[in-house]
Amino acid sequence: MKKRYVLYGLFLCFLCITCTGKRKEQKTEEGNKYPSYVEGSYYDDGCCVFQVRGDTVKARKKLEKVIGNSTFRLEQVGNGVYSQAELHTILEEMCQRLDATEDSALIVNVQYIGQGVHDISIMLMVNTPEWRERFRREVMDSPAFVFGGWDGCPIRCTKTGTGDTLGVRLFPERRAIPHTSKGVRFFLSNTRKDEIYYGSEYWVAYERDGKWYDLPGSFAFTLGLITCYPESRDTLSAALFPEVNKNRPGRYRFFKEVQIEGKDVIMMAEFEMKW
Repeated sequence: MKKRYVLYGLFLCFLCITCTGKRKEQKTEEGNKYPSYVEGSYYDDGCCVFQVRGDTVKARKKLEKVIGNSTFRLEQVGNGVYSQAELHTILEEMCQRLDATEDSALIVNVQYIGQGVHDISIMLMVNTPEWRERFRREVMDSPAFVFGGWDGCPIRCTKTGTGDTLGVRLFPERRAIPHTSKGVRFFLSNTRKDEIYYGSEYWVAYERDGKWYDLPGSFAFTLGLITCYPESRDTLSAALFPEVNKNRPGRYRFFKEVQIEGKDVIMMAEFEMKW
């Protein structure tokens, strides 16, 4: 599959849009914009592709004169092919509408929004037809939207772990919590004489009819490691997203990868949700 990258360098003045709706204006040297006949550009397998509307022959001649070479391709936009300029406009309006919505559960379910080469990617924690329709109804609808995320079919949890090993223990702050709880806390105890390490990523699973399944959660985790010092205890937390998951009473498990003696160990702690 060819790799494609959106090109924001030449002639471009654009807005960087985050999922929180905050926007920071960025400009190229001298604040130049695209000429009127160019509506965006990107790299396709190392080749620069300019998106143009209208006469591609005239556009090619003008671009060759400006750039000084012909080592680029043209892509004609329109007829269902979105330009970067069009996608930017759609994305900005969509982010404004998402910021304004009062549907808090919908906001929680939206994990990532990004502009691609020809579409806008919307990653949902739970990507079912009902949630997609809810987004289109409450926020915005566009043929440019491409939704991704968990499709609602239960995913078996194959992880196993231990709650106590090599002087390290993981246990819940409370053995049972209400099924409407937004989060749950755990303690990671290090009784060793050396440091242990862990990242921000975690997993939660739930039991149904004697089988364990992954509980949908956030995709966003940092890459850095956190140090748990000797003879100390750290507090960990996990988000449960009841607005989206509609968690039911039952048994749940929290998994955390911890580095002990240079080796990765999966720690596990079990808790319950009750009415």
